[in-house]
Amino acid sequence: MSGGLVSFAFPPYPWTFLAWFAMVPFLASIARDAARPLSVESSVESHRPDWTGSFGPGLVFGFAYHAGLLSWWMQMFLARKEGLAVAAATAFAICAYGAVFTGLFSLIFALGIRGLARRPHSVLSALAPFWAAAVWVFIEFAACRSVGGLAWSTVGNSLWNSPAYIQTGSLFGPWGLSFLVVLANASIALAFAGLPGRRAALLILPSLLLIVSAGLLGRAALRRAPGEAGRPAIVRVAALHGHFDPEKVLESDFGASKTGIFERLAGELRGGPDLAVWPQLAVLDFSVPAVEKRVTGLAAAGRVPHIVGVQEEDGTGRVFNSAVLVSSGGLVESVYRKMRPVPFAETPLFGHPTIDDADTFPGDSPVLLKVAGANGRVAVAPTICWEMGFPGMVRDLTKMGGQVIVNLSEGIWFNPKAQAQYFALGLFRAAENRRWVVVSAANGISGAIDPWGRVVREVRPGTSEILYAGVTPRSDLTWYVRMGDVLPWPCLVFGFLGFYVFRRKTP
Repeated sequence: MSGGLVSFAFPPYPWTFLAWFAMVPFLASIARDAARPLSVESSVESHRPDWTGSFGPGLVFGFAYHAGLLSWWMQMFLARKEGLAVAAATAFAICAYGAVFTGLFSLIFALGIRGLARRPHSVLSALAPFWAAAVWVFIEFAACRSVGGLAWSTVGNSLWNSPAYIQTGSLFGPWGLSFLVVLANASIALAFAGLPGRRAALLILPSLLLIVSAGLLGRAALRRAPGEAGRPAIVRVAALHGHFDPEKVLESDFGASKTGIFERLAGELRGGPDLAVWPQLAVLDFSVPAVEKRVTGLAAAGRVPHIVGVQEEDGTGRVFNSAVLVSSGGLVESVYRKMRPVPFAETPLFGHPTIDDADTFPGDSPVLLKVAGANGRVAVAPTICWEMGFPGMVRDLTKMGGQVIVNLSEGIWFNPKAQAQYFALGLFRAAENRRWVVVSAANGISGAIDPWGRVVREVRPGTSEILYAGVTPRSDLTWYVRMGDVLPWPCLVFGFLGFYVFRRKTP
């Protein structure tokens, strides 16, 4: 129950408040079992933990949590005509993989609380919720690192609808949010778990003080942030938002008809924007000279630089998912090649080719696209598709000098739930980097998000139109951009020390 309840705090559901207590049944059940009095026949020295009983609850919680959060995964593979067996196998694998890490947390949490329960009236009780949050954060960090840094399912993302708490990301990235969520849940769970001699106030008040303080600091940051009317719109961006029938994706003329939608939109640009952004893979055959000439000609005709999502080759047969910067004169100035292809979707699955019958190779390095505007050049940090889910990658682009973040996406394989989860990732990246984020999506959600994680403009799926937004390039660096993922390492040290102290035998 607890795992499924947590997933309802994520998009598209507006019930972010669930994040603060949804984990309580899971944590309280572990704590109650760990604090259960030892039998008369056993002694402290002879008592041995039930490893299966400690690991199992976390396994079940993690599987339910990921299954609820990623329920769209099977639908995505079925839409790609991969077959029920492949869809079910990959969905099961990703849920089981995430469950292993929550099972590890459950085991460590149970062992630590079992040791703490042997110390009646211990002043260490007030630290127990903080210790639990620290252990969770490092395990979550390790889980994300093990899949290359993807932070789609971090529990802190459940605060997507809490602008004040999102500001914590500018200090500690996604890990600070996860710490607060688990701290709240652990405090409540331990307060009512029946630990001998513990008062609920001792377990809740210190945690409550930190959580309330974080919220107040976030609200203060939002009050200092300029409103839309007070922002100088130095760069006017037009995001092309397209919609097409996903049932026609396998037809032979799909690529041409898809490109035609965005060519039409590009021809309808008005008001002389400083930059036009096309979605991911808006042009599937950019390497064909006639197609390239037609696309670059649109930029030259309107005297507007374009960032175009294309599929292009490098002359050796390798295919890339790329973002191409076309100058206002119609010249290809620079190219960013997607560095993190989606497993199984843009890379072969057991020899099965991708939907376009070509393997997508990863790019070699991050690239900033320098766009010439009326007020000088602006360094645009490009991300493609689910790269928005990699906080470290976006942070590196900002540290390189990125002043505005753009994301080229395509939600053709996603249902509305996945599209909402994906778009919400931009809220966190915006606040972490204090940068504008502009999302141009095909069959997804397009929008402009300000540097405090607030959606200023938004276009939902189902239409083909142009989203206009005025954004302000920024060059300041947040603490998170400067320092990176520092929080998980003190959490590791605190976790080890707490575990040692809790488990140490009493005289």
